[in-house]
Amino acid sequence: MRKRSKFILLFLVVIFFASCNKDDLNSSLIENIGKPVAYDNNGNVQLNVALVSLTASATKQDNILKMTSIIDNIMQNYSQTRLITFGETALGLYYTETNTADYYQSIAETIPGSTTNLFRNIAQNKNIYIAFGLFESDNGKIYNSLVLIDSNGNIIAKHRKVNLIGYEIDNGISAGAKETIPIAYIDGIKTGLAICADGQDFWLTKQLTDAKIKLLIHSLADETNEYATGNGPQYNSWVISSNRTGEETYKPGSVIKFSGYHCISDPSGKFVHYTEGSERYNIAKINIYN
Repeated sequence: MRKRSKFILLFLVVIFFASCNKDDLNSSLIENIGKPVAYDNNGNVQLNVALVSLTASATKQDNILKMTSIIDNIMQNYSQTRLITFGETALGLYYTETNTADYYQSIAETIPGSTTNLFRNIAQNKNIYIAFGLFESDNGKIYNSLVLIDSNGNIIAKHRKVNLIGYEIDNGISAGAKETIPIAYIDGIKTGLAICADGQDFWLTKQLTDAKIKLLIHSLADETNEYATGNGPQYNSWVISSNRTGEETYKPGSVIKFSGYHCISDPSGKFVHYTEGSERYNIAKINIYN
């Protein structure tokens, strides 16, 4: 019996370590023992958030005008809004039928640049934080980036997507360097940034959890609803995800349909806000323990 017990114990140890691939984000049972399964929404810091789902135009200026109009509408109707979030690459299409690399080049710009400067002025004038995605041009390379602007009009964080999908790589997008991560504060709330498939990246997840963020802004261009899973436990933080809606042509004869979902999950993974649908914005209030 003793030999059998030793064999079983050895087998379990081998299985455990064999499963510990550093790139695997599936948490083991051991890692989750003692973690809370519920989280109350009674934190000491209240944050009023507007999540925006846009139907993108191929013309960058059309998207900028639409974004500024939506911000005006939000602040006219919900003046207590503190943070407005837009999705990934909000200034243009994510998928195009042909010449995608050239299109990405045509709508990319520097950070800071003309568009970020415009939204810096808006953020300062309206006393709000604004987060949106765009293609960034820097030293001959194009990045899929996310910026966060504070209520004083400062760019307080910029993140470049580190976990690119094949479509981006094939069309000339460069991955962000895995060196340091941007950390910012929204009314004292420690905040990190991620872009779509970054949610599957072990390095970034570890950096964000090690930083003990309280809030993650996770911008999306997700047609699969893959990230509509309440991924708060992955970062042990609140997660705000804004997506896009509408249809875009992936290649001749192939249309991608975005459901337009956007969501907020608490650190336990519970959705406190989730909607799908056409172009719109939704208002949510969360209370974060800080």
